[in-house]
Amino acid sequence: MLFKTHEVSVGNVIIGGKQPLVLQSMTNTATNSVDETVSQSIKIVEAGAHLVRISAKNNAELQSISRIQFLLRQKGFTVPLIADIHFSASLAVEAAAVVEKVRINPGNFSKCDENISDEDYLKDIRHNISPLIEACVKHNTAMRIGTNHGSLSARILKKFGSGPLAMAEASMEFIRILAEMDFRNAILSVKASNALENIEATMLLAEMQHREGYTFPLHLGVTEAGLGFSGRIKSAVGIGALLADGIGDTVRVSLTEAPEKEIPVAKQLSELFHPKAREFETLNAFKKLLPLQKKSTDFLIVGSDQVQWSPGLQPDVFSQKLDLDSVYVIETKGKYFLYEFRQQYVEKFEEIKNRKVIWKLNATLDDLFELNFAASLGNLIFHGALNGCWIVGDEKPATKAMNVLYEVLQVCNVRNTHAEFISCPSCNRTSFDILKLAEEVRSRTFHYVGLTVAVMGCIVNGPGEMGDADFGLVGEREGLLSLYHKGKVIEQHIPEATACNRLIQEIEKTK
Repeated sequence: MLFKTHEVSVGNVIIGGKQPLVLQSMTNTATNSVDETVSQSIKIVEAGAHLVRISAKNNAELQSISRIQFLLRQKGFTVPLIADIHFSASLAVEAAAVVEKVRINPGNFSKCDENISDEDYLKDIRHNISPLIEACVKHNTAMRIGTNHGSLSARILKKFGSGPLAMAEASMEFIRILAEMDFRNAILSVKASNALENIEATMLLAEMQHREGYTFPLHLGVTEAGLGFSGRIKSAVGIGALLADGIGDTVRVSLTEAPEKEIPVAKQLSELFHPKAREFETLNAFKKLLPLQKKSTDFLIVGSDQVQWSPGLQPDVFSQKLDLDSVYVIETKGKYFLYEFRQQYVEKFEEIKNRKVIWKLNATLDDLFELNFAASLGNLIFHGALNGCWIVGDEKPATKAMNVLYEVLQVCNVRNTHAEFISCPSCNRTSFDILKLAEEVRSRTFHYVGLTVAVMGCIVNGPGEMGDADFGLVGEREGLLSLYHKGKVIEQHIPEATACNRLIQEIEKTK
């Protein structure tokens, strides 16, 4: 599906329509540390970002953003700024006069309980969001409606649960109101820390918009991708699988690292799939042939007989023992191997339809291979088009490809080989060294196969976004964290230095 969107102006940047993919990141310095935030914003821009987002918790921080904007312009940087607003609808209205774009959470605009009628709820939303729309029109400011899995309203949770459908429905309510008020300068996002939920929610939102005749651009991201190799692979799956289907207008890769390090990953993903209009005829034909059940958990890993695989990356079967009568092998050799796969799937479907499909992939050391493979694999697993992968090639690239394969299977919950790890990218609400703690927690919990462990910067999205985690640490205030188990606080005010030890103690109690 190629989801066509209209153009939205964010200062001197245009998002949507036929425009190239817009890349962005978010500062994690204290907003009131103006010089430090200016410096980090410049690093983000110089890395290749088109937009910079900065958190504003109160009016003092909003005034700091105004000062940051002035200093950036003084230094010759015209990058549009986004104010990230949580909790305060009135602050969002004030922000519209300061920045080029305001990011809001739908939960800011109604404090009604779960039992309110749809009619009264929507009336309340219209009343509360009208001042923001008026301010955005007056100042030519764009808006992002940012729906997160962890911050859905009680009413939405009661009505739709907490999955992809709930996120899409929560966004659609706002879309209809924006359309009623003839406001088109808005962008939408539905994000989760689970990459497959992320894909499904965004695809649902695109399909719902299309059915009702709306064309608002879509912002893509995985809320808490994590750090290092795992964070990049999860981002490639959660974002790249959507770009591969022609969905997405702007991207933020959320890594628990310096924000400027997010941009090269976003840039590589943008080079792979957006836009590939020539391929969408094949894509539509491919999607019509897909099985009704999307994800297969029966996944076969095939390895070349010539490669000495490490024990942790051992294939299920070597190629010489593969039963070729029971499977259909689709072999790709070119750079854009997802497109090759789809073309062959469509052309050979009569031979494929009653057999298991194995993708035979020639691994390379190309700079884009790692993210390309992860995004393509995630897309095919999500669509249920794949039952296995056969990796061939020289030992070094083949081993690299096998690493990616195992990590994608982990992300897609097809095969778990280590603990699932969630960590947020942090922002100025984070009051501890999240990168240091996240690295410690990940290294010390990696071997707990089947567990999901989280490290979150603050209480704004933290508890909700890690709601599915078995255990998690969430920042409270300067140097102190709370420990969660199955979504509930079990201990508060834990010093940063001992937080990982306390987490391990609680995990061990359940073993």
